[in-house]
Amino acid sequence: MSKSFAVWGCRDYRSDSSSTYNPEHKNFINELHINFWNLSAHKFGYLDFGITFEKPDDDTIANHGAICIFLPFEKENCFFSDLSENLESSRDLVTAVFNEYLINTKTVDVRHLKLVLANKGDLVVNTKLTFSGGELDRRVKVTKIHNGTFIVFKLKDCLSSEDAPHYLRFRVKLNIDDIGVLVKTFYPKDLFLKSNIERSDIIDFRINEQRNLPSEIATTLASAACTPLKTHLFIIRDIVDECSASGSSYKGCRILESETWTKYFDKDISFGDHDPMIYHWKIVNDKKARLNDFSVVVKFKNTKTKFSKIFAYLIYGAAFAFILKFIPTGTYYICGAILAIAIYILIHLLTYRR
Repeated sequence: MSKSFAVWGCRDYRSDSSSTYNPEHKNFINELHINFWNLSAHKFGYLDFGITFEKPDDDTIANHGAICIFLPFEKENCFFSDLSENLESSRDLVTAVFNEYLINTKTVDVRHLKLVLANKGDLVVNTKLTFSGGELDRRVKVTKIHNGTFIVFKLKDCLSSEDAPHYLRFRVKLNIDDIGVLVKTFYPKDLFLKSNIERSDIIDFRINEQRNLPSEIATTLASAACTPLKTHLFIIRDIVDECSASGSSYKGCRILESETWTKYFDKDISFGDHDPMIYHWKIVNDKKARLNDFSVVVKFKNTKTKFSKIFAYLIYGAAFAFILKFIPTGTYYICGAILAIAIYILIHLLTYRR
């Protein structure tokens, strides 16, 4: 069964919003950006979240509201990391992330940095987010519930004195099981008969789809003050993967500039000899709509040849030639040919079953 993420603005993180239904609409989440790094050749996966928000015009929400995120898998606090340090250390990376020229930066306080961008103007970034250990950070709380992870960013502590849009950016490191929730991998049933190894990855990425959320989360989401007005999903894959993408929300793809984007990771992370590809989906919702959902289903196909395929051909040829030396009659010839074919199929079947 497919599972969904959820991102919404809650009115009061202290109360159980699932107890009473509240349809009142108060927008304060402007944009949601998600980068899904799924580079199979390098066997690593990450989810990056970027959220642009502003101070609500409702004092109760401003003091007690929060930005809430539900992940459909359980994660310990140690798998979360703040990305503001990367933005502070590289002007090129700021330009790459926001697709904007950075005019200037200004420190607002110990936990907020103001970026002055050419087109968007002022943007206040939350810095030094602490998810685990060290100094207590009241801005964020992470708990495991309903076979998933619930993240709460408290508005009062995330907002600064600046009258400008604010921004959060953080990363979740994924393991194989987490990636399996988002990516379903298929191999052809007749793979052992094909000349190449074909693998199809289907990425099913859903946000705020109530039928794919735990009932408690779906009930809470139904009373949300708002959901993101704009949602951007970026999927990063190996350049050799073939993509089958369509739909009005698909905006295109490009080759990622690894020289800039490697600064976004630890020094031991490498994209290899070839820059990866990045694919973009975007949806802009009606400002009057309180609850918005977003889903993307895309198929990637990877084809390659293993050395085992070459060795199998050699063994097949050698076995066939060896058998021919001892064939006295036509009947034995047929049996030998059948045996050689059986050896060939068995070699490949065992290889791909592993």
